[in-house]
Amino acid sequence: MLKARLHSFFGRTPPVELSPRWGQFSAVDGRHYMWRGAGPGLGSNIIAVCDPSTELWSLLPTTGPLPPGKWGGCSVCVGRCLYTFGGYDGSSYVNDMSKLDLDTLQWTKVQTSGSQPMKKAYCGLIRVNERTLCCFGGGGIQGTTQPGSTFTSGGAGGNGCTNEFHFFDTQNGIWSSPELRGERLPPCRSFTFTMVDQHRAVLFGGYQSGHGRLNDVYLFDFRTMEVTKVKPVQGEPWPVGRAGHAACCLNYGQDHPQLLVYGGLDNGNKTLEDMWMLDVDTVKWTEVTPPESMTPRSYHSITATSLGPGLTEVLVFGGKREALGDTIAETTILRFELTGPSASVAGPSAWKWALVDVAHNDTRGSAQRLSEKKIRQATARASSVSETSDHSSQDRVRALEQQLRATEQREHDTQRHVTTNYSCKRRIEN
Repeated sequence: MLKARLHSFFGRTPPVELSPRWGQFSAVDGRHYMWRGAGPGLGSNIIAVCDPSTELWSLLPTTGPLPPGKWGGCSVCVGRCLYTFGGYDGSSYVNDMSKLDLDTLQWTKVQTSGSQPMKKAYCGLIRVNERTLCCFGGGGIQGTTQPGSTFTSGGAGGNGCTNEFHFFDTQNGIWSSPELRGERLPPCRSFTFTMVDQHRAVLFGGYQSGHGRLNDVYLFDFRTMEVTKVKPVQGEPWPVGRAGHAACCLNYGQDHPQLLVYGGLDNGNKTLEDMWMLDVDTVKWTEVTPPESMTPRSYHSITATSLGPGLTEVLVFGGKREALGDTIAETTILRFELTGPSASVAGPSAWKWALVDVAHNDTRGSAQRLSEKKIRQATARASSVSETSDHSSQDRVRALEQQLRATEQREHDTQRHVTTNYSCKRRIEN
């Protein structure tokens, strides 16, 4: 009761722990959004929101007609709306497009027209720009075939994979079939499809009917509408084929973007726990040693938010420990810091990313950890100031550190004052 009152006093919601789930929908736009998925005790109209500034989850009810897909769908944020497409509703695949107003938390079914994708799940959906979404691939039951696309059947009941490729205009609700140049992607599902800057995306891995789990890399350039396939190079580090993995971009929209890949299922149906980073500019892989607290998982979520130039926070949630095993309820927060020589001296290949901090399954929002996080953010901001000497940057960092520590102390003193007053009031009431 006291904790809830204190959270209410400071305008915060009490910390919550999420139900275990896999195949959930997730998106990020300053905050991490997550809902539905397969698992026990999931509220169908509840969306979970994690605020990076506190690293606490909140469970918020939504209104309006809920999207029919329960798991295996995809979503992306555009402005103050969250769009969701496809999925499996427990008995069949769907191809509905819905959007959630992030201010009112009200769902709306989007009325669409044009050459609509087939009903499917485990496809990719990314935001190309402020009005255009791109949807690729997925698995389901073959429907109307897009001209030039291929459907490969590989499961019971007519299930299979597609390589159809669509654009969706969010302003007029029209699906279209753009022309692609270069390598045609294979029909596949359960891959990762990730924007890495304002005009490029990376597709990695996935399952292809009759061929198993893949490890090819496809680079999309939306300025030229060209796709380039990059195959594994003998003798160079390269992740094994996988599906049901998760990926996000470090340093999105800035110099030296990297694709972070974690987990999945390999061709032996083993659940993976390896972590890899792809330098998008050089297409070189580097294996990263994950924290000991990380567990093997598949069909989980990874979302990333920038804390400043060269500093990214990654949130990992849920998934399955084994193909037919337990569902995970752990929230893990990782932080990656870009290190290396000046960009004017060396190219992207000289830059390295390092795992600098871990908060494992912690929904309490430790004050000390948050204080350190704010100092790192301030340090990153101070270091990014152009045409500033090293000496003045250090002075600014020290000043920001002192200011942040003073603020933390004032918050601590205020909270202790509230606790004391509440205790005194309880004694008077009793």
